[in-house]
Amino acid sequence: MSELPPARITDPASAVAWSHYVREKVTPTPDPSHIVAPDDVIAELQNLKAAAGRMVLVVKEADDLRGTAARALARATAKAQMQVREEAKAEKLTVDEKAARVEQLTATEADEAAVAERAYQYARSVARLVDDQKSAVQTIARLVELTFSLAGSRRAG
Repeated sequence: MSELPPARITDPASAVAWSHYVREKVTPTPDPSHIVAPDDVIAELQNLKAAAGRMVLVVKEADDLRGTAARALARATAKAQMQVREEAKAEKLTVDEKAARVEQLTATEADEAAVAERAYQYARSVARLVDDQKSAVQTIARLVELTFSLAGSRRAG
């Protein structure tokens, strides 16, 4: 398992690091020779509960970072459009040249917004994975309960 990510989520990379960490925790490689006992199921459900709680925070922080990056891109685009309008007066730029110049001036902000969006989408995917894993473990819990119940009734009979 990987190291614990930084305590605070301050950028898209730390949101991705937390998402990776949680994904690794909730999707261990199964051991086919291991017989699942009720205690295993309880421990796994507790692990998934903690992971779900963590992912709520990761998704929220990733969404905040995504919003911040989108606002920075919008501000940079507005500033670039004003700058290009002034340049166009002197240089007689075509519409396509103006658009290319705005894109060039906002490339960094656009890249940062794209990275933040991908981090948010990944965090949401991991949060859904945690929920799916919880459902799978609950199904296993019912099967374990049934198995132990049947084993107990055979001994009694």
